[in-house]
Amino acid sequence: MNKCYKKRNNVINKPNQNKHYLFILKCLHWSIAIIIIVQTLIGIGATHLNALLVTRTLFFIHKSLGLTLLLLGVGFVLWHFCHQDRKQHFKLPMWQRISAKVIHYTLFLLIIIMPLSGWLMSTAAGYPPSFWGLFVAKAPVPINSSLTAIMNKTHIICAWIMTILIIIHVLATLKHVFIDHDGTLKRMWF
Repeated sequence: MNKCYKKRNNVINKPNQNKHYLFILKCLHWSIAIIIIVQTLIGIGATHLNALLVTRTLFFIHKSLGLTLLLLGVGFVLWHFCHQDRKQHFKLPMWQRISAKVIHYTLFLLIIIMPLSGWLMSTAAGYPPSFWGLFVAKAPVPINSSLTAIMNKTHIICAWIMTILIIIHVLATLKHVFIDHDGTLKRMWF
């Protein structure tokens, strides 16, 4: 009984070190992270390659992964807002809490806007994406070169902002691991 009380007391006194995220949230987080890395590499590769067959294959994968990212991103954002733990960062200084929220919410927004802009761009250009060959996901927009150009710019700007924010996110995580020793990465790892 005394052991149980001490263990329970530890969890109450140090929630930041012992709290683990739910398995579904971890799966969504790491799936999205991997897809974003792969998408970035494919996007860069597809725009710099001249081989038509390779480029078509890369764009097919890029568009299918983009639609997958959109679905996972919507699920991740909804899950986050429906199951938010408001006491999670109570030990952090105010500036860190605010900057963490701004970065996370901006990443949430970009996880939706980036694939959405790609989907709209493809459809407006007359090349609606195929979702892994199962069906063509045509967005409700007409073929329009001006819209294509706007969505292309939006897609590229979002890619740069996302890259910068992910670098900051990773650096902040490394700070928590190597300087703060607060178990942040352990809570998000399987």
